Amino acid sequence: MVMLKSSVTVLPHWSRAVTRTAVVPVTAVPENVRFSGLKCSQVAASPYAHIFDLPVGYYGVVYYLYMFGLAALLAYDPLARGLRIGAVLYAALGVSFSLYFMVLQFGYIHAFCIYCLISAVTTVLLTVTAVSQLKVTQALRSAWK
Repeated sequence: MVMLKSSVTVLPHWSRAVTRTAVVPVTAVPENVRFSGLKCSQVAASPYAHIFDLPVGYYGVVYYLYMFGLAALLAYDPLARGLRIGAVLYAALGVSFSLYFMVLQFGYIHAFCIYCLISAVTTVLLTVTAVSQLKVTQALRSAWK
């Protein structure tokens, strides 16, 4: 039987709100799991911090540069169907990876990186924006026909 903590003493007071809103409520942490809080160095030093011998952050930079390029192209031609669908699919891919990395951080590393949390929130906002832009331009396109 796993005992659940009724209060969290392993997290600094300022990280409790971030952790509660990130993925899992803090009270659901099993007692035998030592959660060390917001420690980017612990996350970066973990064996999960590299994919094909490159730091995960490099993939994040490429992701954001590509999304910036898609946004610039969509600003130039907002009704381009391929660009709109590409932005939604690429943003959804980013959310998938962000969710995977959050699961790794909580489930295996037992620490969160604040930059990873900010990136995950930004990726979700990009996805919401891409889907909204797709819906709005579809409505505009159908209204113009």
